[in-house]
Amino acid sequence: MRSSRRETVEVAYVVYVVAVMGLLVVAPAVAVVFEALNTPTVLDALGSSSAPATAALVVGLAWATALWVGAGYGPITIAPALVGLWAGTDLPRHAGLRRAFRQRAAWAAAAWAGAGALVGGILLADGGAAHEATLLVLAGAAVGAIGSVAWLAGQSFARHAWWLGAVVATLAVVAATWPRARWLAVVGAAAALFVPRMLDALRGPDLLAQALRWQSATTTAGSGDLQTALGSLRALPRRGRRWRAIVEGPTAVRFAVADLVGTWRATGRFVIGALALSASAAVLAAAVAQPFGPALAAGGAVLAYLALGVFCDGLRHAAALAARPGLFGFGPWRLFALHSTAPLVVTALAGVAGGALVAASGRVTHALALALVLVSVLVVRAWGAAKGQLPVSLLTPIPTPMGDLSALNVTAWLADAPLVAALAGGGVVWLLADGRATDAVVGAAILVVLLLRSLRRRVDRL
Repeated sequence: MRSSRRETVEVAYVVYVVAVMGLLVVAPAVAVVFEALNTPTVLDALGSSSAPATAALVVGLAWATALWVGAGYGPITIAPALVGLWAGTDLPRHAGLRRAFRQRAAWAAAAWAGAGALVGGILLADGGAAHEATLLVLAGAAVGAIGSVAWLAGQSFARHAWWLGAVVATLAVVAATWPRARWLAVVGAAAALFVPRMLDALRGPDLLAQALRWQSATTTAGSGDLQTALGSLRALPRRGRRWRAIVEGPTAVRFAVADLVGTWRATGRFVIGALALSASAAVLAAAVAQPFGPALAAGGAVLAYLALGVFCDGLRHAAALAARPGLFGFGPWRLFALHSTAPLVVTALAGVAGGALVAASGRVTHALALALVLVSVLVVRAWGAAKGQLPVSLLTPIPTPMGDLSALNVTAWLADAPLVAALAGGGVVWLLADGRATDAVVGAAILVVLLLRSLRRRVDRL
């Protein structure tokens, strides 16, 4: 009988791959982030009297987010064949599932410790003490470990995860007025005591359903169909089945109301998407006046692209119908136009909310950058929705001395829309920061026209 433990050769290969990726990918990326954050503005913020309160707020909201995420995607995700063994016998669940939880907790602690090391490195470069940097690393690891417990709590008590997360978020806001970092160890020790009970509270059918969803998603993503993979992980509607989605009025209004009602039925997804879109709008509105405005705008544009996906189910539906006979009496182009009204309305409202938030904070608000980037990102979303299935030709092996590089073709095919969104955001803000408003408008208009022409070709090929 073959042991489930990895052989020495397998472990050595994993260590080799991790080392190579760390040197070639992670280290340069960390260096770029370090240089971008090592500025007087960031150093002043880290040394300000409000830094502890801000840190307490961020950590508390991160724990609340972990609770919410755990309701749909928890840390205990094992192979479907093992669910019956670990959760369908007389063996206590905490005995069989604790290894999976420890692995996820270790990854979460390592990620937060890395963030603490980055902040500590910035302080060290500015002449800070070594013990302060060490404390930041340890605090980051503790925050990650506690966050993994909150993640597990969301999975164990999925029906109550939303109000539990709301309680944690409220406590985070309250704690920001009187941060007490020394209580972190006490909270972590108390939370760790409940891990076995939370593992025992996991239900076998829920574990099996989540395991099957993850297995399906990873298999589909491995074939290059990332959109279908993400769709299989989407939370199912839990409310609003009796809400009226069909209303009287103009055709555009009827489509917009139907799409918004359909999205609102998955309330958590709707709220997270709206908040993320508003946050990206705030970033875009303030990016022009920031030292690293183009890079900040590129990240904000990608966030807007991801958040808009929540409200673009209608566009994906229009793309799916483009390859079939007209069932609703509308052509493909008109369907795309009608289904774009809902994301357009949400984008406009999120843009107003983000701009108002920046204006309320006393920062300079650049409405032109906000409008140009959000419109461009919305068109990118429509363009990406009509991409279709991954061409089989991209899976053709490309043998090289470094191995098969066909994965690069698949990666490029999957990342085209986010890259275009990032280039649109960074390019517009770069031109506006340089005082070239006319060039920014013309460039955004050219990009929109090119994307619409490409969208028409994609629709014709469906």
